[in-house]
Amino acid sequence: MGQPMERAAGRERKSGRTATGTDRAVLGDRRRACILSHLVNMEESTAERSELAEEVRRDELKNPDESEQPTRESIEIDLHHNQLPRLEDAGFIEYHRRQGTVRYDGLPDQRLLERTSLEGISH
Repeated sequence: MGQPMERAAGRERKSGRTATGTDRAVLGDRRRACILSHLVNMEESTAERSELAEEVRRDELKNPDESEQPTRESIEIDLHHNQLPRLEDAGFIEYHRRQGTVRYDGLPDQRLLERTSLEGISH
């Protein structure tokens, strides 16, 4: 009947899953992939939204694909309203909007990294 579920911090999370079309769609966005890449390489399990915005900004400055580079503030707004909620809805992170923090306890299945472009993003 589907995937086994774990309860973590009041949220249900799929465990032992492999990459799905939804995962690929979520991770297909450069900003979301950059965020997860940063979280995967952190020693701590919690990051500030502003820290993630700065990581995305650095990544976009190294790899410009637009003529005008967004500000850190505009990136942080995008993370708050778009990117972080999508990662949370997909079960990759817990996003605490009021505190501006992101909790990351590891991918449900580390093989997911191998099936996405996360490994190709460097910071």
